[in-house]
Amino acid sequence: MGFRADFNSQYSLLEVLGKGNFGVVWLAASRHDPSHQVAVKILPKVREDKSREETLACIKREVALWGSLSGDSRYVAQLLGLYEDGGSVYLVQQRCYGDLATAMQSGPLSEPCAAAIMWCVLSAIRDCHDHHLAMVDVKPQNFLLTSPPLALPAAEARAEAAASVEAGAPPSAKAGAKEGAGARREAAQCACPVPLLLAPEHQAAHTAAHGPCVVACDFGCSLSYSELMRGGRHGGSPIFFAPEQFSSSYGLGVDVWAAGVMLYLLLSGRYPFWDCKREDIKPGMKPYEVGGGVGGCWWGPRTWMWYVNVPH
Repeated sequence: MGFRADFNSQYSLLEVLGKGNFGVVWLAASRHDPSHQVAVKILPKVREDKSREETLACIKREVALWGSLSGDSRYVAQLLGLYEDGGSVYLVQQRCYGDLATAMQSGPLSEPCAAAIMWCVLSAIRDCHDHHLAMVDVKPQNFLLTSPPLALPAAEARAEAAASVEAGAPPSAKAGAKEGAGARREAAQCACPVPLLLAPEHQAAHTAAHGPCVVACDFGCSLSYSELMRGGRHGGSPIFFAPEQFSSSYGLGVDVWAAGVMLYLLLSGRYPFWDCKREDIKPGMKPYEVGGGVGGCWWGPRTWMWYVNVPH
């Protein structure tokens, strides 16, 4: 493939960070500077469902798409090096701290936390689209935390904190009440694995100074604009599919739909469409019948109305 063959002289593998459908991600350290840690995605050159030539073509394609973004977008995990040996390919990337899906296993996130995360998610999507590339597989599993996550609270602690906020009030409704504002800040902070910044200008300034709180990864399902025009492929996760992805062609807008599903999941802890089978999801996409309502999540119906204009 033309990649470097000296991985073992450059890095030492430390521990497994995660396993995917096609490879294993390791934490590794530079042999020249052990304090410099990276993540290494190790992909076999042969898969059970593909020939060696097809597997290598898929890897080359993903690396090309990822490489076209890495360096140009700070909202994409940085690709630091490419190595190979007789049986595997080693993709060296910036060290991250788990994916967003793992970080939110304790339950839904607060609105400020979801806002900080979605700023980065939508910025990553924007940068992909600026490169005439559709991510196609936008979901929490494909966004990595750039710093160790804060501890998420137990459900009862989260519920107790949420109870201190006036039911159904918009975020600024009790700004004048010191006790209520403090409760909201505490509730938001204890339910968030990333730094909290509400105002867009503050989020932009923080990102410029410290980098994004999450970055996009895994471009195996991504499609260039020319591929979309030719009909594309139907990769990705059906629960995040836009309606047009069930037809023969679709465009860049599918990433925006998936981001909306992701926001719903972050705030409510559940999917808006419950059916897991691909053929059963599309019939569930009925106007204004999303997941049977938004009960059980942190945010009240009035706050929901601030985000979307749902007719009655």
